[in-house]
Amino acid sequence: ALTLLALWSSAILLVQFKRTDARLREQEDAARFGEMALVIAHELRNALAGIRTAVDVFGAKLAQSERDQAVRREMANRVESMEHFIADMLMLSRPMQSRLSPHSLAPVVQRAAASLKSDPQFSGISVDIGAADAIVPMDEALMESALRHLLFNAAQAMNGAGAIDLAIEHSEKTCRLTIRDQGPGIGADVRAKIFERFFTTRSHGRGLGLPIAKRAIDHHGGSLEIESEPGAGTTVIVTLPRMVDMSAVI
Repeated sequence: ALTLLALWSSAILLVQFKRTDARLREQEDAARFGEMALVIAHELRNALAGIRTAVDVFGAKLAQSERDQAVRREMANRVESMEHFIADMLMLSRPMQSRLSPHSLAPVVQRAAASLKSDPQFSGISVDIGAADAIVPMDEALMESALRHLLFNAAQAMNGAGAIDLAIEHSEKTCRLTIRDQGPGIGADVRAKIFERFFTTRSHGRGLGLPIAKRAIDHHGGSLEIESEPGAGTTVIVTLPRMVDMSAVI
């Protein structure tokens, strides 16, 4: 019996050691990524500032033909896209700064959906938002950013055409937001890597949207889960702690 107990204790210690070692490696990887992101962001921001100035100057000198102006708009859009990429890298590399306070979730969801529908590449996307709502402690800007990444990811999975359904449910202690798309679905091998930085299945993807969304939701004390099967679409489930004392909200 003592031998079995010693073996059991050793096994528990080994598991704890492996978990600690995994956490330390994860922290080291995050630190290295943070250092790399800061260097890249500094260099790219300086270059992009010069490019944006040049685009504005030459754009003013170009003929006002539709073709020339289309070229100018395309260059400006590419610069803006790179600026968003830098902002995403910095969001993943720096400690998140936020102030959580009670807010209604539905308006935040609606603003994230509006930003999606205002993008021309997603003109074929319809977004159905249920009427339910809940009060949760959140940083509105951070939560809106997370939801925007989730919605854009769903829209891209459907190649810019299809329906996204959003629904809010809540219990006494938690709030659950589900985002369902009609895309091709995700296999188990992809789901295992889906929250890794820079992992993407799209040729022009960056692989930062889902890691950013997960980090922001984790920061709120919540969880982000993906349910999907090939050919059956994807359901994203965001679970957040709910404000129970409703009298605290004016």
